[in-house]
Amino acid sequence: LVRLMDVLGLETLTLADVGARWGIHAKWKGLGNRLRVIGFEPDAEECQRLNERNEEKAVFYPVALSDRSGKETLRIAREPGRSSLYPPASSLLRRYPDHEGYEILRTVEVPVDTLDDCLRKNNASSVDFVKMDVQGSEKKIIEGGSRTFSDRVFGLETEVEVSPLYEGQPLFADLD
Repeated sequence: LVRLMDVLGLETLTLADVGARWGIHAKWKGLGNRLRVIGFEPDAEECQRLNERNEEKAVFYPVALSDRSGKETLRIAREPGRSSLYPPASSLLRRYPDHEGYEILRTVEVPVDTLDDCLRKNNASSVDFVKMDVQGSEKKIIEGGSRTFSDRVFGLETEVEVSPLYEGQPLFADLD
């Protein structure tokens, strides 16, 4: 990645970390002071924890990204990393031994906004790379970030499913 940055003439790489629970993955830390992070985490408590860590050149916003602005219901799962704007696909998940982690403990209304608008509102001029771990919202985020993705983004890392873990979530073919 450092070699690619040098070829592209990037002094600093700006990473949009969408679904930032648990913070910046260790693989990005190798960029050191050449990494700038704009993170989005809809769980307000987790977002606050991330900001309190005072990671250099990193800021996290308590918002869920989508294809529109407004409010949506975040379903907080027993295993917090499985929380989603989509309800779990219980009929499929019951077939697996760790399905209890998808159990919804509570719901909370969270603000949603588009990637394009969040970056504009927070004076973030551009993003180079986007990492998404968003439990089913990938397609909506891409649609709400069309300007960002067409402007300068040269890489995208995302989870995508071939079988629905959440009701109504887009699958690999929808994103491909």
